[in-house]
Amino acid sequence: MSCYLAQSLAFAALLPASTLGLGQDAQLWQTVLVGVGTWLVILLIAAASGRAGYRGPAEILLRRLTYGPRRTPQPA
Repeated sequence: MSCYLAQSLAFAALLPASTLGLGQDAQLWQTVLVGVGTWLVILLIAAASGRAGYRGPAEILLRRLTYGPRRTPQPA
């Protein structure tokens, strides 16, 4: 879910004319390169996070909202 949101934010920041405007006069192949490059960067970050044992921020937020805060056992 974090990857999907990151992709959406990246495209919203890179392509519209009201932001960085990379999609304004771009040809189809250039837009495809932006999409593939964005996907590769997000994939590398997700793979590194997975190997390190980290969940994405959207997954953490969803678990907190669904299950509540993490409870630690109280010493007896």
